[in-house]
Amino acid sequence: MSSNPVTESQNKHINMCFHAICDFMTQGKVKLFYIEGSENLADLFTKNLGLVKFQKFRDQLGMAYG
Repeated sequence: MSSNPVTESQNKHINMCFHAICDFMTQGKVKLFYIEGSENLADLFTKNLGLVKFQKFRDQLGMAYG
Protein backbone atom coordinates (compact mmCIF):
# COMPACT_ATOMS: atom_id res chain seq x y z
CA MET A 1 0.00 0.00 0.00
CA SER A 2 2.84 2.39 0.69
CA SER A 3 4.12 2.08 -2.88
CA ASN A 4 0.76 3.06 -4.44
CA PRO A 5 -0.08 6.75 -3.78
CA VAL A 6 -3.72 6.31 -4.81
CA THR A 7 -4.28 3.56 -2.26
CA GLU A 8 -2.40 5.55 0.36
CA SER A 9 -4.59 8.61 -0.10
CA GLN A 10 -7.73 6.45 0.13
CA ASN A 11 -6.46 4.86 3.34
CA LYS A 12 -5.72 8.28 4.78
CA HIS A 13 -9.35 9.26 4.10
CA ILE A 14 -10.61 6.07 5.76
CA ASN A 15 -8.34 6.62 8.76
CA MET A 16 -9.57 10.21 9.16
CA CYS A 17 -13.21 9.10 8.99
CA PHE A 18 -12.57 6.26 11.43
CA HIS A 19 -10.95 8.58 13.94
CA ALA A 20 -13.70 11.18 13.52
CA ILE A 21 -16.35 8.54 14.25
CA CYS A 22 -14.39 7.37 17.31
CA ASP A 23 -14.17 10.97 18.54
CA PHE A 24 -17.92 11.49 18.04
CA MET A 25 -18.65 8.28 19.95
CA THR A 26 -16.38 9.36 22.82
CA GLN A 27 -18.12 12.75 22.95
CA GLY A 28 -21.53 11.06 22.99
CA LYS A 29 -22.61 12.69 19.72
CA VAL A 30 -23.02 9.37 17.91
CA LYS A 31 -24.14 5.95 19.07
CA LEU A 32 -23.53 2.99 16.79
CA PHE A 33 -25.62 -0.14 17.01
CA TYR A 34 -26.01 -3.33 15.03
CA ILE A 35 -28.96 -3.75 12.70
CA GLU A 36 -29.78 -7.23 11.45
CA GLY A 37 -29.44 -7.40 7.67
CA SER A 38 -33.05 -8.46 7.21
CA GLU A 39 -34.19 -5.39 9.20
CA ASN A 40 -32.01 -2.79 7.47
CA LEU A 41 -34.37 -0.05 6.35
CA ALA A 42 -31.66 1.46 4.12
CA ASP A 43 -32.11 -1.53 1.77
CA LEU A 44 -35.24 0.23 0.51
CA PHE A 45 -32.99 2.86 -1.08
CA THR A 46 -30.08 0.65 -2.15
CA LYS A 47 -31.48 -2.69 -3.35
CA ASN A 48 -34.17 -4.21 -5.48
CA LEU A 49 -36.51 -5.73 -2.92
CA GLY A 50 -39.28 -8.24 -3.13
CA LEU A 51 -42.82 -7.01 -2.58
CA VAL A 52 -43.05 -8.13 1.06
CA LYS A 53 -39.83 -6.39 2.16
CA PHE A 54 -40.63 -3.32 0.09
CA GLN A 55 -44.05 -2.94 1.71
CA LYS A 56 -42.63 -3.56 5.18
CA PHE A 57 -39.95 -0.87 4.84
CA ARG A 58 -42.35 1.52 3.10
CA ASP A 59 -44.76 1.18 6.00
CA GLN A 60 -41.96 1.74 8.54
CA LEU A 61 -41.17 5.03 6.82
CA GLY A 62 -44.82 6.04 6.91
CA MET A 63 -44.97 6.42 3.14
CA ALA A 64 -48.53 6.34 1.83
CA TYR A 65 -49.49 4.37 -1.26
CA GLY A 66 -52.08 5.56 -3.69
